[in-house]
Amino acid sequence: MLTDADGVEPLTGRIVTFTIASVTATATTDAIGIASAAVTIPISAGTGSIRLVASFAGDSSNVPASTSVPVILDQLSHRVSRAFRV
Repeated sequence: MLTDADGVEPLTGRIVTFTIASVTATATTDAIGIASAAVTIPISAGTGSIRLVASFAGDSSNVPASTSVPVILDQLSHRVSRAFRV
């Protein structure tokens, strides 16, 4: 969820960039500050722990923000679903 600097009001209509392995995707936040994107992680990323990064570049009213979380890739599925605050 992307919120203002006080963590109170959601920021709507803002672009969030997601990066995992060598894949980058962008999405626009909705009415409650949530952005989501579907990506296919290449098999070449291998298995094990990697980081998922979500970032907001900032705008005229809000400072840039980013966060990252570890995710574990297994050999059966290279799909990741994770929620976190930016």
